[in-house]
Amino acid sequence: MGTVSRKLVEPHIASGEMVIKEVELDTNGFYPAVCAWRTTHKGQGLQWLIKQLQKDEIKQQLLDVK
Repeated sequence: MGTVSRKLVEPHIASGEMVIKEVELDTNGFYPAVCAWRTTHKGQGLQWLIKQLQKDEIKQQLLDVK
C-alpha cells in the first residue's frame, strides 16, 4: 500500500484496472517519501528505478509540477 502521483495512475483508473480508495491522513497535504536500498547490491530493478527518478518528466509527475 502506498501513494503515487495521480498523473501516473490516471490511465489505469480510467481503464478500471485501479480504483481510488479514500483514506484519512493527518499530514496537512505533505506526503514524505523515503527510498532506501542496500549499497552492496544494486540489481537491475534498482538501476532502472534510479534512472527513472533522474528523468525530468518523472520528477515533474511525482511532484505534480505544472
